[in-house]
Amino acid sequence: MLSRGFANQGLGVELVTYAPSDPRLLVPGVDARVGIVNFGPGGQLRHIFQLGDYLRQRRPRVLLTAGHRSNRLAARCKQRWRPTTRIFVSVHNVLTPGLAEMGPLRRWLRLRDISRTYPHAGGVICVSAGVAEDLARYVTIPAAQLSIIHNPVLSEELLRTAEHECSHPWMAPAQPPVILGAGRLTSQKDFATLVRAFALLASAVGHRLLIIGDGAERAALERLAVDLGVADRVTFPGFVEDPLSYMRRARLFVLSSAWEGFGNVLVEAMAVGTPVVSTDCRSGPREILLDGTLGPLAAPGDPRALAEAMRAAIAQPADPDALRRRAADFSVDVVARRYLDTLFPARTAA
Repeated sequence: MLSRGFANQGLGVELVTYAPSDPRLLVPGVDARVGIVNFGPGGQLRHIFQLGDYLRQRRPRVLLTAGHRSNRLAARCKQRWRPTTRIFVSVHNVLTPGLAEMGPLRRWLRLRDISRTYPHAGGVICVSAGVAEDLARYVTIPAAQLSIIHNPVLSEELLRTAEHECSHPWMAPAQPPVILGAGRLTSQKDFATLVRAFALLASAVGHRLLIIGDGAERAALERLAVDLGVADRVTFPGFVEDPLSYMRRARLFVLSSAWEGFGNVLVEAMAVGTPVVSTDCRSGPREILLDGTLGPLAAPGDPRALAEAMRAAIAQPADPDALRRRAADFSVDVVARRYLDTLFPARTAA
């Protein structure tokens, strides 16, 4: 998405992947002004040398990395060889939940790694203010090096998929209205809270709940729907190719996550004018929904609060045009311009 936005702005981009023994250029750019690198499995020292070779040979003006592994390797490369390339690392999720699942030694090693490497990058880009605040709990990044740039979610190509046919029978025009959830069926997305909230709401509204996506918790969620007596009104169709075609036909979209880095699916639903509800999780939804003015926010993990938020959104849905206008703030072209202003500050000053 981001590379497409750069291309739309007339900027040459190289996307490079490094596998253990196979560094290769995935998408050749016009002038290699920005390199975007992804590392596969393999030895850390080997990848540092591979990246160093890339920077010496291609000499991009800027290198942008994503993910802890790529971030730390790029920052260490900056420490070791001090290339002329400006290196920016990007952080796409909060650290706290993942750290909480680690043992003390692994957690200490991860935090030491981050604190020793990230400050050496030319800049750190976080996808939300919540991600930036969470990162600041563990490592000090000078304010001049830290930027918040939201995710590039929407493209014209993606929006066109909303018009695709939706084959699920619950989405047919004559069927009862559908409340929709979407995402990996994992503990982070906390669809159990959504199913419980729907069960509390089901007696008051004649809706159905459809959750698209797949994951390890699918069987447990199906059992939960049975236990709550709503299995006939809850379904899990698995992964779908065109989620926007479901979102456009839904009465309400709900994000029930325990935590997020940003919350792309909220933007997608808003882009097709569908009312949204979200947990006020760390982080992203509050920023996207402008402190709840575009959709109710409920405490994470609280089915009653989420059910009440859903009830309110059904009774008084948000203005579809206002939702679409806000979603447009996260288009690839808008976000690409923000990245370019950060990666090439002289561009803004000129």
